[in-house]
Amino acid sequence: MESQEKGRYTLEVPLDAGDVEGDRSGALKVLAVGDKGILARARVTMDPKGMATAMLAFAERPGAMKILVGPDEASDEELPELQTLTHDLPQRVWKAPQLKLPPLRIKPIYWHAWRRFCRTYTIEGRVVCADGRPAPGVRVTAFDVDRFWWWHSRDQVASATTDATGAFTMKFRWCCGLRPIYWLKRRTWEIDHEVAKELHPALRSLGGKAALLAPSPKPDLAIFDELLDQPAGAARRAPTTEELTELRAKLVPKLPRPELVDKLRLWPYWPWQPWFDCSPDIVFSAVQVCDGKSVTVVNEGLSATRYDIPTTLSVTLVAEGGCCIGDEQRPEGNCVLLDAACGVSMTRIGGNPGATAAPVGFVDPGVLTSNYADRPFAGTISVSGSFGSGASVDYYEIEWSDDGGASWNGMPDGDLATISRAFWGAPLTGTGPVGQQQAPFAPSRVDGRLVYETIDHFEANNGAGTWSLSRFWMSQELMTMAHWLTGRHFGKGLHQLRLVAYDLAGTNLVNRRILPLCATENENGLSLYLDNRAEPDSAHPLGPSHPSGSGTVHVATTEPDTDIVAVRVGGSLLAGCSELSLSGGDVTIDFIAHDPAGRLAEYSLLATYGENYAVNLLSLIPASPGPGDIRLEPSTTPFGAVAPASQVGPGYAAARAQGASAPDWRGGALRLVIPAARIAQAFPEKCCYQLELRAYKRTIVSCYGGAGYANLTQYNLLVTA
Repeated sequence: MESQEKGRYTLEVPLDAGDVEGDRSGALKVLAVGDKGILARARVTMDPKGMATAMLAFAERPGAMKILVGPDEASDEELPELQTLTHDLPQRVWKAPQLKLPPLRIKPIYWHAWRRFCRTYTIEGRVVCADGRPAPGVRVTAFDVDRFWWWHSRDQVASATTDATGAFTMKFRWCCGLRPIYWLKRRTWEIDHEVAKELHPALRSLGGKAALLAPSPKPDLAIFDELLDQPAGAARRAPTTEELTELRAKLVPKLPRPELVDKLRLWPYWPWQPWFDCSPDIVFSAVQVCDGKSVTVVNEGLSATRYDIPTTLSVTLVAEGGCCIGDEQRPEGNCVLLDAACGVSMTRIGGNPGATAAPVGFVDPGVLTSNYADRPFAGTISVSGSFGSGASVDYYEIEWSDDGGASWNGMPDGDLATISRAFWGAPLTGTGPVGQQQAPFAPSRVDGRLVYETIDHFEANNGAGTWSLSRFWMSQELMTMAHWLTGRHFGKGLHQLRLVAYDLAGTNLVNRRILPLCATENENGLSLYLDNRAEPDSAHPLGPSHPSGSGTVHVATTEPDTDIVAVRVGGSLLAGCSELSLSGGDVTIDFIAHDPAGRLAEYSLLATYGENYAVNLLSLIPASPGPGDIRLEPSTTPFGAVAPASQVGPGYAAARAQGASAPDWRGGALRLVIPAARIAQAFPEKCCYQLELRAYKRTIVSCYGGAGYANLTQYNLLVTA
């Protein structure tokens, strides 16, 4: 019986790199690989003549195996997938416990390729906000990207997390020279739709079924079968090296050449052997937990690819929408600023320092060219500002007035919300990793007053001596002074806010004072006009002629209100879902777009039909309509208390030009007249049409910059001959 001692069987593998010119020193790895994986391994160092011998030992008589020789930098798992020197060894050659192979000659093509097959890459960089402040705690991921026709793949190569300075370092090993089958298995493919839009016409121009094929999620050479007059292939097959080489020669002469193919070096117009791409092509993505939510702050597209990066790469990534180290820029003096509401500077809010004098409390006062000028506020208003560098304040109160400052009031409970601040560093209590820590500043009752704690007082009583050294405030809500919830207790109209400062003595608030507005001798303050609406609104008309609420698209509010009051053809009234004959005479549409508070921004009236088609009926009105043109005018058709529109708009800017005085425009009852000769413009086909009437207010609702208050009415007709 043959001995089973470890090392009983040995294999001597001489290596000869004598054909290599120049430096022949270096380490190589030799593996013996059988059916069950790696059987033995050895590391050898070549002598100056390019000679070395690897000794492999086996505990028992080996079976058939493959000897692999390659760069020492490759791991045991990577080496079998690389295009390395191989030697097949059948089982029958083991006639004695010791076996010596003839020298395996290492050709220069292998030797020089191995030097670059596997290398270590280092990427150093920073993630910063647009203003250059560092973004800590950002998980940065680097991807190698590749393209094939209209597909692309992103293969993650490394990731790292930024520190307090926004800096990160990542290292990764990159191996090229893979056997194609292994390279293809590693990649996950998806469609680049922008490239597909450019390439698909190349197929359509050739006609046939290929013109109708939608891109599949994975590379599929079947899209070229008909073009090459060959039998249809498998529905979803991955390309092989042989297919790619053969197909490229056939396809290039037949395909048109869009401009982008040379910029992107797309196959088949350019050769494609990515398994020999020994320098990665890198894009980045980055995610940060900001204010308790995971936010993608960097997401580079393929157009940002850094091709063939060096082994050491330095980058600066700009974060969008994330949290950065804060920069609390304090003005000089013992003073305070309430300088913005919902991110809108007080210099853009009428009646405040640096702003147009009137209308007071409205954003962008007096602008004549915008439908969204003279904007009031509603909902939750975030007030921002800062204390001066010379101010020493422990707690502060937000007071309000609605009588021009004749009397001031403290905020009711529940009308101020928590300021969600955060800092970067170690937790203030207990143990835990350095990272982003939450430090909420909730309004609380102290000595009978609803107040916020200042950052200065918080720092003095939590981790004193560490701030700006090992703990850093993040940017989110650093400059926020209050979140004012106006919806419950505050009516429409002008309101003033001011900040009252206090010191804390034991449990008592002392030294009450109204700090001046920085750079002035005036008391601090901020003027805002409120325009909260009721929803549901008891003033909203009810009944089958004006349905609203559940089961409808219409909100039960008068701010704004919309309704299609009457549709007539040749003077005859039509009900909803009735037939409108193109030969019936003039069409009139009576409707309302109305805001009793006078803050209407604009309205629109569309006729939608078929699949995805629409006619903007108001756009059909000429600048100076004549008797035979489509026109818009006030309507005398009654709708409750809604009066005929004094200015027809259809937007606030047009209403101002028609005589509306800032900041008021209510809209009202309106009529669109479509003469019989123009009906085909409004209703171009015999079809079912849906009239869609929308109206919008100018109000900034809970700091949303769009039209937060809107309404919709729909009305259906069948247009016939």
